[in-house]
Amino acid sequence: MRLLIVNADDFGASQEANAAIVRMHREGIVTSATLMANMPAFGDAVDLARACPGLGLGLHINLTDGQPVCQPAKLMGLVTREGLLPGLAGLMARAWMAGDAMRREIAAQVERALGAGVRITHLDSHKHVHVHPKVLAAVISTAKEYGIGALRIPMESREQRVSVSFGWQMRSALVSLNARRVRRSALRAGLAVTDHFIGTARTCNWSAEAMASAISNLKQGVTELMVHPADLEAAISFQVRAAIKAADVQPTTYAGLVGD
Repeated sequence: MRLLIVNADDFGASQEANAAIVRMHREGIVTSATLMANMPAFGDAVDLARACPGLGLGLHINLTDGQPVCQPAKLMGLVTREGLLPGLAGLMARAWMAGDAMRREIAAQVERALGAGVRITHLDSHKHVHVHPKVLAAVISTAKEYGIGALRIPMESREQRVSVSFGWQMRSALVSLNARRVRRSALRAGLAVTDHFIGTARTCNWSAEAMASAISNLKQGVTELMVHPADLEAAISFQVRAAIKAADVQPTTYAGLVGD
């Protein structure tokens, strides 16, 4: 059996992003989305999700961009002098010494989602930062504390890097290499994970042809296919919807993965 979770990242980044994700769910193949609790359109995303009961909702942990949910004074060592999250390079440098601050901010993002009535199916992270060992420790600790049962493993196979730029090939390879450790740690912690993952190499750059090909060649087991609002046209295309049907793929969510 081949099961497929199609997860749209960045739910809450903007009203435009939210509208695209809801359309990808209603008219296309998206089954799941991950919320950015610290971004301006978080409330709009939650409101839209209430009208989409079949859309699974996870949390897209954001430790790099924008303002934190937690008070900056409680995030010493993580935030900038201006009280903002430090960007990707800044996080990679600060994470080694900012474990407590990261746990506080991740917990604050979880609590904001829970406080809005969201049932969090799983965790993933903006820019896959949870492949960093210190970020991973904070993410798994928070998942266990709040009873969140699943975690994204962004480990994609070499064939998913065909026909993309060299830069994206290298980014996919680096993330995937580090994601091997994420899988081992998640399983040791009792978290559910998918068997396969697709999407890093084509971040915000899916064509209908590439997406349909990826779906047609899914392996046995559970696969997560990651999309973003920029992938709207591919995700709602007839070609991709036809590929789902022709491949006899069963759509699912992370809630289905953990048996809820």
